[in-house]
Amino acid sequence: MTDTVRVPDEFRELFEQAEKVVSSYFALKRELPEKGHIDIDGERYVLVRAASLSVEFYDMMTTLYGGDAERALAVGPNLLFHLAHSIGMSDAKEFHRKLGLDDP
Repeated sequence: MTDTVRVPDEFRELFEQAEKVVSSYFALKRELPEKGHIDIDGERYVLVRAASLSVEFYDMMTTLYGGDAERALAVGPNLLFHLAHSIGMSDAKEFHRKLGLDDP
């Protein structure tokens, strides 16, 4: 049984294997607060509060656009989407490479 998702029976084994792979990778996480350093398998990571990329991000965008909330809301979601998509794709490719996966 998987710990993170519910899937149809025909996919259960595949997801159980994936969960083990991902869990073993993130078990390599080290935190060195005295140095402000978080790493996983030698790769430096950044810890960010969710609000920094949501409510507070939109507040900052509104300020950048001179208080024009309508314009900030027109630009902000696209900027966040493309940033998240780019980071996600980059991380997925590196994860795939590091773990030597042949079927992402």
